[in-house]
Amino acid sequence: MIEYSFPSLDISLYIAVEKGYYDIVELLLSHKNSFDLSQRYLYWNMVTIAIINDHDNIVTLLLEQKFHSNGFKDASPLFKCICEDKTEIVKLLLEHNFDPNICNRNESPLYRATYLGNIEIVKLLLQYNSRPNDREWYEESPLYIASCKGHTEIVKLLLKQYDYKNIDKQFALHVATHEGHTEIVELLLKHETAPDVSDRNRKTPLLIASERGHTEIVKLLLGNNCDPHVCDRNKKSPMIVASKNGHTEIVKLLLDYNCDPSVCNTDNESPFFAASKNGHTETVKLLLDHNCDPSVCNKDNESPLFAASKNGHTETVKLLLEHNCDPSVCNKDKETPLFAASKNGYTETIKLLLDHNCDPSVCNKDNESPLFAASKNGHTETVKLLLDHKCVPSVFNKDNESPLFMASKNGHAKTVKLLLDYKCDPSDNELPLFVALKNGHTEIVKLLVDNSNPNICIDGALCQTFLKLSMYCTIVLISILVMWKLPSCFSN
Repeated sequence: MIEYSFPSLDISLYIAVEKGYYDIVELLLSHKNSFDLSQRYLYWNMVTIAIINDHDNIVTLLLEQKFHSNGFKDASPLFKCICEDKTEIVKLLLEHNFDPNICNRNESPLYRATYLGNIEIVKLLLQYNSRPNDREWYEESPLYIASCKGHTEIVKLLLKQYDYKNIDKQFALHVATHEGHTEIVELLLKHETAPDVSDRNRKTPLLIASERGHTEIVKLLLGNNCDPHVCDRNKKSPMIVASKNGHTEIVKLLLDYNCDPSVCNTDNESPFFAASKNGHTETVKLLLDHNCDPSVCNKDNESPLFAASKNGHTETVKLLLEHNCDPSVCNKDKETPLFAASKNGYTETIKLLLDHNCDPSVCNKDNESPLFAASKNGHTETVKLLLDHKCVPSVFNKDNESPLFMASKNGHAKTVKLLLDYKCDPSDNELPLFVALKNGHTEIVKLLVDNSNPNICIDGALCQTFLKLSMYCTIVLISILVMWKLPSCFSN
């Protein structure tokens, strides 16, 4: 029988492992009684290369060899097996003293198995004393990630295996609440997790659940004596965020637990204001039934009716008007709900407001009327509606600009045509024709020329401007001619 030297045998074995030649590996291993401690790295390197190349039968063959060591400090073999759900090989690695706490880029095997939801591998790692939290940040713990991903059975295992500190459980409770994992929230509460502790944004689990519409979790938290009045750093209460997002059932639950609906946030926005602003009519109805004051304005003196009108929530506006909300209340810029709706072109909302005797002649602090705002933004249908309600198109703002001027300036041809059809004078004050020409709005220039007085007299300021433009064009023309002639002069 030929005696092979260890180096040549080891090299051949390594190549056979890498290539996946099972029979050759088996043959060569039969000529090698065992791996001694000095060959520790060779052995684990072969195990690693077999795992990486998916030669599972060779991995098993190698791990069955008589070799005892303190394990290997490269995490990649174990992590690859975890990621590819190779439970049997994970078990073999652990049986061969592979360290269950060795990290791959600061991520533990237990964290990775938990993240993937592989409960059998989690069980194995826990059996081999994998530590629950080697990380400084509690968000990175296996309990946190299991709670985040909704792996309920793994959460049960972890809570049973370890006596977690309160901070671990609180982070887990926050993320489970955020993701809506009701069963995990219930588990954590049963393990005496404090329900009222805030996160770094000073949000409690109840506020998070109310904001995201997790009704069953809200019930659980309220049933565990969670305080419904605790606000975040912006003084947003669970009631405000639930109202803002239209979670009517949660609002009802909070009211049943005596949550105060009059508490405002830092912008002085009440739950009623938040529901109105976002058009949640059913929530608004519920709050009205609980005697919420519809006249409370925010820090900019915007009423709930103003906020609903500004965003075009017609059904909410209708409900508020039916409850005698005053449509004449202005914000800090002296803008009415009608102005806000006109600015954004919400015609149906405007019709409602006009039907409730909202005055279309009221101007803001810059003396801009609702008609001016609609014309400026090219809301032609709104302009027509306001003109039909006798809005005066000759009202100028503080800069002496008319609705026609602004429509001409911004290139809203349909609006310009409509205003001209309603006998707006294109020669009033600042000339719409001039600003349309300046901005290159050809269609509007044609409309204005067709409707202008041929004997129109441009005032002194405009004459000066035209003169400056003519001089500028002359200079440019001369420059072009000089540049064109100059090369020919040199060539001669």
